[in-house]
Amino acid sequence: LDIDHFRLVPEVTAALEMLEMSGVLGDHETLLFYDLGSSGLTVTVVDRPTGTILDSARTDRISGDLVDRLIYDHHLELNRFTEPADTATKLALTERCRAAKEQLSTTHVVCEPGEGGLLLLSQDTFASIIDGPVKTSARLTREVIRRAGRTPDAAVLIGGGANIPLVTSVMETWLDLPGLGPA
Repeated sequence: LDIDHFRLVPEVTAALEMLEMSGVLGDHETLLFYDLGSSGLTVTVVDRPTGTILDSARTDRISGDLVDRLIYDHHLELNRFTEPADTATKLALTERCRAAKEQLSTTHVVCEPGEGGLLLLSQDTFASIIDGPVKTSARLTREVIRRAGRTPDAAVLIGGGANIPLVTSVMETWLDLPGLGPA
């Protein structure tokens, strides 16, 4: 398959374009993008009329992979999992932790018996496990806003982490911005 006439753009530019086409931006002129993906978090403040990035920062102190690992470690500490003897079993348990995290976007409790042990996680327990990294991400977000020199009108949460209820709650509480995401 040959593809001609394409242009690679930063993810925040693509998200902004998509939001422009959807019509959800209203009259917001300065946007905060909080992009929590599997490998890390990127926080960006953008001037909407010009598309100019006013400030941006990236960290791996919170990521989808880190959240999965925190769930995994929590279950090891409670002896719900036995330490896997081989890589395949470890990867399978990690995948179960990822699936549980994703299920908690729409349910309050996940309970899955399986090879390696019982995966049992409530929304409250999940929130307590990830509270530190999420609050660290909120502090980074405030710092990016400060450096940008302009307070955003709205926040756009993107990436898989945008579906985590604690992330949404902390961003709303700490930033006091209307949310437009997940995009």
